[in-house]
Amino acid sequence: MPAAQDASFSDKLVSHAFDRLDRLRDQLDAALGSGEVDAVHGTRVASRRLNEALLIMSPWLNCADAKMARRSLRKLRDAFRKVRDLDVLQMSLAQPPPGLDPGSLAQLEGFLTRRREKALARAIRKAGRIGPDQLIRHISRLSKQFERRFDDSQDSLVERLSAQFQKLANVILEHEPRSESADLHFVRLRVKRARYGAELAHRVGATSDDTLIKQLTEMQDRTGRWNDHLSAARWIARLARRRQAVARQTAWSLRLLEYTVQRLHAAESERGQILERWPEFESTLRASAWFRGSAVSAQPPQPAPAS
Repeated sequence: MPAAQDASFSDKLVSHAFDRLDRLRDQLDAALGSGEVDAVHGTRVASRRLNEALLIMSPWLNCADAKMARRSLRKLRDAFRKVRDLDVLQMSLAQPPPGLDPGSLAQLEGFLTRRREKALARAIRKAGRIGPDQLIRHISRLSKQFERRFDDSQDSLVERLSAQFQKLANVILEHEPRSESADLHFVRLRVKRARYGAELAHRVGATSDDTLIKQLTEMQDRTGRWNDHLSAARWIARLARRRQAVARQTAWSLRLLEYTVQRLHAAESERGQILERWPEFESTLRASAWFRGSAVSAQPPQPAPAS
């Protein structure tokens, strides 16, 4: 762990919060104005990174004010979730597994485009009700309050970053995907949170563990691809089973269901690769200078059911 005198971690944390706030403002303006794919994604990422910064600052802030800001950031992410899901689905249609014939693909893309337009209109309305300008001003005030009120040792801030990472790491290992009762979606979300927390610590100079961040990023990417395949299968299966599609476009409905099966096979293949890579990932987590395992996380995983 770096010594407190090496840098002012609190100053770097405030600077990071304002940088992410500027990023949120720019991305949100673009998302609300044009609905472009990168801006929607950027809005959600910026809100997550701000959430991590506020979580670390919260002991030195008014608890209710910090919770309100984090709750509003979550609502903002939720507002654009369906739009982002549709964007990811459309981008994935051009990737393996072998996809649909050109005619079926064009028809599916047209349907998804119309769905996205409706989802974006709803997202814009929901974001308007949240009050994005007020939210940005509120977070700016909280960041300035932290800057004024923080009067502890710099080591106390590093310890909070460490404690938050330890909490997430333990939860990940307690629910690791080789156990019979594993919920890989739950693990995916915690891996993402742990990555953002580790990257925040890296940005403020509290850690220099590049290997840890690399492993977290890789596992987030792998679990993200697994989730994308399942999400695509759910979306397309629902469309293929619609009464209108089955009754009037039976051949198209059949092709969609066949494609759904391909995506499910791809999801299962990705899950197998996650299980294969997990021991190395677990070893990296446990070797982190910040990891202090819980009694539960130290237990060996239950054997996976026979396939």
